[in-house]
Amino acid sequence: MKVVLLPRWAPDSVTIDYNRSKIFDEVLKLLPRSQTRAAWLPKRLGEQTFAGAIWMSHNGKWPDFCPDVSSCFFVASERCAAVFREHAGDDVEIFPIKVQSPAKLRPRPPYFLVNIHRLVDCVNVSASVLKPSPYWPAPDIWLPSKAITINPKLIPSGVSCFVTKYLSNAFVCGKLAEALLATRPRFAGLKTIATRTETEGKRTAAIAHAVSIYAEATKHLPPKVAPTPVERLTIPESLKAFHASGHDGIFRNVEVLDLERCATNHASLMNWKELKWPETHVPIADDGRGGYFALDPTRMKDGDCPVVYFDHELASVDPKSGAITPNFEHCDDTFAGWLHRVRHGSTGLPRRTRAKGR
Repeated sequence: MKVVLLPRWAPDSVTIDYNRSKIFDEVLKLLPRSQTRAAWLPKRLGEQTFAGAIWMSHNGKWPDFCPDVSSCFFVASERCAAVFREHAGDDVEIFPIKVQSPAKLRPRPPYFLVNIHRLVDCVNVSASVLKPSPYWPAPDIWLPSKAITINPKLIPSGVSCFVTKYLSNAFVCGKLAEALLATRPRFAGLKTIATRTETEGKRTAAIAHAVSIYAEATKHLPPKVAPTPVERLTIPESLKAFHASGHDGIFRNVEVLDLERCATNHASLMNWKELKWPETHVPIADDGRGGYFALDPTRMKDGDCPVVYFDHELASVDPKSGAITPNFEHCDDTFAGWLHRVRHGSTGLPRRTRAKGR
């Protein structure tokens, strides 16, 4: 059986502005998250009409295959979507979507969102040598230290398109894989994956080994810090109103933390012995590499306050004591203003860092 890996990222030749492709935000809000929020899980969406569009820049040709950050769905051209209609059976849902582009190529071809809602546990664990990390992504999403290998015997009969357990990657197989490769889709980045069966005993042992690696690694993590009581944090009315709206806080480039996670991060920063974190400052998001966005309630005005950014690489370090003093950079005068930028695809970073493309 031929198995093909669907790419998580678009090849360089495909110019997609993910920040301006609002449809992706709409779909991600509908998908459930894994227990540790490390990945989106497949789900049947049912009857849906999406208001957002995919934004594609001119690159000479219209691509046939446009992956997104989630493995559960992708955007396909009409001819690529037709292949899935014919061969994917009940494994996918296909929705027509709008396309926005400055390209002058006419006519602009129709595009479709293909949602994969089937989850299959078919990774050959021993051949892929999965190694979970205590830091990232999470115990429920593992990283292969060798090339991904699929156990074809674990793919149910009739299944042709699915997302895998553990790796959270999307695959096509059988006639669908052969038909998709035969169309030679433009800018697809498809990759044929090795298949190999494994005994139940080897698989069980490999999973147990991966779990033991994770358990052992977590023993060496610093003890968890009790979160700061939320009532001790000075929370502006603007942030309270945002959470009261029911939004999950997940945007294209930033995830705004709920109040409990704000309290947990506040406690961690306060307990960082070398760091002189101001007790007043409330972390509301992180940049994924050790930096934090924080509220500065000492400058509260009309129920809102400025958002600042802490970059640990730019902090002042005392050469004798090792004490770290944050050099907060101004992001916006208000949380509402910062949130407006983030809603429209901004990274939320100060203008100094945004000017460098970060």
